[in-house]
Amino acid sequence: MLFRSHTYIELPHWGWISDNNSIFVFSNEHCSYFTKESIQYMLSRLSLKNIYTDYLFNDEYLACILKERKTNAPIEINLESTKLFKEKIPNLIKNIREDIMSDKSALWGASGKGISFLNLLDITYKDLEYIIDIDPYKICKYVPRTGQEIIHPAKIDNIEKIYITNSMYLNEIKGTLKQYGLDIKIIQLDKLLKEGSYE
Repeated sequence: MLFRSHTYIELPHWGWISDNNSIFVFSNEHCSYFTKESIQYMLSRLSLKNIYTDYLFNDEYLACILKERKTNAPIEINLESTKLFKEKIPNLIKNIREDIMSDKSALWGASGKGISFLNLLDITYKDLEYIIDIDPYKICKYVPRTGQEIIHPAKIDNIEKIYITNSMYLNEIKGTLKQYGLDIKIIQLDKLLKEGSYE
């Protein structure tokens, strides 16, 4: 049973982000990113204790239940994965950007990850003309700043590769392409980034 002194928070999990080299999760809605240890450290400075932690949505998010504490215990934070992330990302971004711009490509998914990805890599409509989505409220609209038109899968034409940011939707995307008689190579950006290399 939860009492009034308990608080629930949910936030992006930096451990998952850095381990998976996930560059498309950054957004202005998330001012800070935490691991289980770093959130415990911050909370201890505020005289709060994390009494329960769980990982949500394939470990992408931390869910914590907090309560007040009277004493602060020392907490160690390991920054090794953050250092590795910092070293790998610039070259990964460069190679992915070059690959996308060299082919007749499209990105699937005009949601937060897709939009963040295009803006982070500064891929404009001149480099990548379309972004594909099945949401009827997004069709025929344009991506903020980068300017890609959002098209329905039925409108796909002259595309050789489709990049996706979340492999959880791979089977759904394959099924939609099959429905429209399209046989197009799919690049799973999240898996590619997790491997930490791009050829």
